[in-house]
Amino acid sequence: MVEMLPHSSQVVDSTSSNKKNFYYSNQNPALLRGFLFIIPVVIFMSSVSFDSPAKVNLFLNVLGKRDDGYHDLESIFLKIPIFDSIEIDTGFSSFSFTCDNHRIPCDDSNLVVKAAKMFFEAAGLEIKGKIHLKKSIPSEAGMGGGSGNAAITLKALNNEFGGPLSNSVLHELAAKLGSDVPFFLMGSQALGTGRGEVLTDLPHFSQVSDSWLVIAKPDFGVPTGWAFNSLKEHFHNNKMEVGAAASLAESLSQDSEVWPRADSFFNSFELPVFNKFPLLAWVKNLFLENGANAALLSGSGSAVFGLFGNKSDAERSFEILESEAGDSTWKKIVAMNEMKEI
Repeated sequence: MVEMLPHSSQVVDSTSSNKKNFYYSNQNPALLRGFLFIIPVVIFMSSVSFDSPAKVNLFLNVLGKRDDGYHDLESIFLKIPIFDSIEIDTGFSSFSFTCDNHRIPCDDSNLVVKAAKMFFEAAGLEIKGKIHLKKSIPSEAGMGGGSGNAAITLKALNNEFGGPLSNSVLHELAAKLGSDVPFFLMGSQALGTGRGEVLTDLPHFSQVSDSWLVIAKPDFGVPTGWAFNSLKEHFHNNKMEVGAAASLAESLSQDSEVWPRADSFFNSFELPVFNKFPLLAWVKNLFLENGANAALLSGSGSAVFGLFGNKSDAERSFEILESEAGDSTWKKIVAMNEMKEI
């Protein structure tokens, strides 16, 4: 469904005013009918909406710090059916970016703006159009909201301006914007290595797609810089063997109703983050104690998710969250089979 940007309502109001003046001054119903027919078509066709999904990490093994300051890691990325919406209107000669969440900066620091400017420069086009972001994915959650917004902006602008950039160029631009950004140009699940930007598409995870996901994010975030710095003292006893992510991915891709063991799902950040924020450890244990096949911190947090084999277990966990975690905790329950290709 295409929804109008804020400026569209202004256009409609203006049109409504013009309609009244035109009707009473000219008394020409034939021309009036033509006028009313043309304007709505122009408005609705010029603004296009694109879904921007969230992600979780089914596995995140931080292997060590590199000479360039980044960290080598291996991860399994999974898109989940929780979406922001990015509305793009190319029918304007100037460029602007707005967001329905006042906490989100709308200046050059926003990844959507960075992605837009990067696209137009790479395509050799003059920057133009209006972009409006409607947020549903919480910030500072480890759910990739900003990264996904950047990737979908690149993909959407390329689509709306006739595809001047190849997929490989889009991936290069995405990698410059952030380690997680390229994943959102891929399929629903992928294996990430390097600093996360070296991606391999993974086969369909049938158990996962048949699951119910419950995810919770308290009213605080986990600073990514702090999370990485906190890993230093734990590197010797807080990582899996290299290749463990690929092994888990292979297990998940098997056509089997048997899930891998819950401790096969690993995140290096859990040790320091749970020590500092015990509420997050409580959420993970809540999910596991109520039947989750897997439960994990996503990214560096602060979102924690559980994957459940049946709806009743998921609903019970969600109800406990509702009663004990309080209104300040953002929470969601979704069927994973609602995920669609973007």
